[in-house]
Amino acid sequence: MEHHQPMIAFSDVSMRFGRKTPMGDERKTVLDHVDLDVPAGRIVCLLGPSGCGKTTMVNLIMGILVPTSGSVRVLGEQAPYPTARRRIGFMPQDTALYEDVTAEENLRFFGTLNGMRKTELAPAIDDMLAFTRLEDDRRRLAGAFSGGMKRRLSLGVALLHRPDLLVLDEPTVGLDPEHRRRIWEHFRELAAGGATLLVTTHIMDEALQCDEVAMLRDGRLIAYDTPAPCSSAPAQPTSRTPSSPWRPTARGRRRIMRNALAIARRVLSQFAHDKRTLALLFVAPVVVLWLLSVLLGADAYEPRLATVDLPASFQTALNEQDARITDTSQAEAERLLRANEADAVLRMRDDTTLEIWAEGSDSTKTAAAANVVAKALSEAQKDAADEMKADVEERKTAIEDVLVAQGVKGGPLADELDSFDFDMADYLPVQDMETTYLHGTEDWKMFDFYGPVFIGIFVFVFVFLTSGMSLVNERGAGTMTRFLATPVKPVQILGGYTLGFGLLALVQAAVILFIALTFIGFPNEGAVWLVTLLVVSMALASVTLGLLVSGLAKSGFQVIQLMLLFVVPQILLSGLFDLSSAPEWMQVLGQCFPITYGVDALRAVMLRGADFASVGIDLAVIWGFIALFFALAALKFRKKRVRG
Repeated sequence: MEHHQPMIAFSDVSMRFGRKTPMGDERKTVLDHVDLDVPAGRIVCLLGPSGCGKTTMVNLIMGILVPTSGSVRVLGEQAPYPTARRRIGFMPQDTALYEDVTAEENLRFFGTLNGMRKTELAPAIDDMLAFTRLEDDRRRLAGAFSGGMKRRLSLGVALLHRPDLLVLDEPTVGLDPEHRRRIWEHFRELAAGGATLLVTTHIMDEALQCDEVAMLRDGRLIAYDTPAPCSSAPAQPTSRTPSSPWRPTARGRRRIMRNALAIARRVLSQFAHDKRTLALLFVAPVVVLWLLSVLLGADAYEPRLATVDLPASFQTALNEQDARITDTSQAEAERLLRANEADAVLRMRDDTTLEIWAEGSDSTKTAAAANVVAKALSEAQKDAADEMKADVEERKTAIEDVLVAQGVKGGPLADELDSFDFDMADYLPVQDMETTYLHGTEDWKMFDFYGPVFIGIFVFVFVFLTSGMSLVNERGAGTMTRFLATPVKPVQILGGYTLGFGLLALVQAAVILFIALTFIGFPNEGAVWLVTLLVVSMALASVTLGLLVSGLAKSGFQVIQLMLLFVVPQILLSGLFDLSSAPEWMQVLGQCFPITYGVDALRAVMLRGADFASVGIDLAVIWGFIALFFALAALKFRKKRVRG
């Protein structure tokens, strides 16, 4: 880079936020036709009150925003994507740190993203911890730091990779005078070595320590001059050689992979320190699944029946069923029914007609009562047939005895009696029943059929919640601003998040499946590895959908709202309910969700023992959704980065 070329160049830059609506023009001008050149090797101060546009100028320099009009060039490149982004150090107004990881991990993470090698990263971290006086706190979580300690660590992140250009937004706010003095001494040392610093402040004492001061008011540059105390400062440094511009070499391509891995490690490290989120991911699904297994896997409901003057044989058959029977008077039976203490009342209307009065408010209980009555009737009919057969045999024997007593040994009557044979099948064709199961056993309950559905849904939902909040939390904590100021591309950020959450999902799936199959007693007739692959694939689909939603949402509350839109319909239409009798459009809609294919495949493997070939199409569709959600999230992320 030639020395006469400015490090930062604003050319007729204007910046407006908001939009035109039918109610009027809601756009607000934050910067108004700003021209500014920042020469190399100087300390330039942006001075002005809060709201004058300093932070907006910083975000334009870092490529986080794009100007409404005009152009911004940094290190000779057009913003927002200068190829020399790794030559820039950035400290935003917010501390912009990951509070769930340690100070050392924060430095290592951002150092990696800014292209530092492992061999140079470790000693640089040690030096920066010493400079910021955080050596003894290197393994403490940043969230436990005081405000001043966070500011020092944030500055350390910006200085770590020894950039040619430092952009520092209010770097000394909240620091004590001693730390401010040391930091400004270091700034002058960096400038003397050839670095360029752009510092925003509203403190005049700090502005006087700079080489040039640019004064802003109401979005306009009203002055750009050299403060008197610094008038004798050297115009140009000679001792620092600027870093070479970044090129997409083989090393650069390896750096891309390192960046994604660094993001994944940071995600995993955050979760390792965040016990509440770990509980959400691992404990909550297991607890809910166990509760559902208890509720849905319990024995069938025993209906409450009140009986009034039933035939003894039928009463006996009822008493042998799984039901709670109360034999009582007519008046008491009516009271029990009206008080909802009985599901049905049974009485004989005449000698042959059984009358059933059902409470009826709960169709499930009514159906259970009807089922018990049907079984009792069947048993009573069978008992009656057996009794009739025994009675016939007894009468036949009695007639034979009479005939013998009368000395009748032959004749038509004796011949008819000898030929008489009572066959029970003529009166009761079905006397017994035997069931053979192609899949499962007679011990399987309702929950066994819905178990795969719940596994798929819970993994999908819980992973969606955590990934859906990720980018929103990044923006809320200010770390997204620092993220976007690094040489990392949106696809790398999303790839790192997907990898990190994917590894978490793998562990989550292994834990949930182990507990579900070993302790809760979920049935599984297929290969465990195939079940795990399906669950992890569903989790990755949830991760990418969550990242897409996180890009669409502006707050955590909006994430919850979008979850209702994106997830609840999937749950309802994925197999939790039988859609065979539903409207055709609803059945088609159910096929548009990844959960549907995951649940179908899980049921096929766990309940019917299907192999990989049988569920290959379902897996392919799920991975198609993963690719689609990832592409849409990357596109949305890129647009948000460009537009601000």
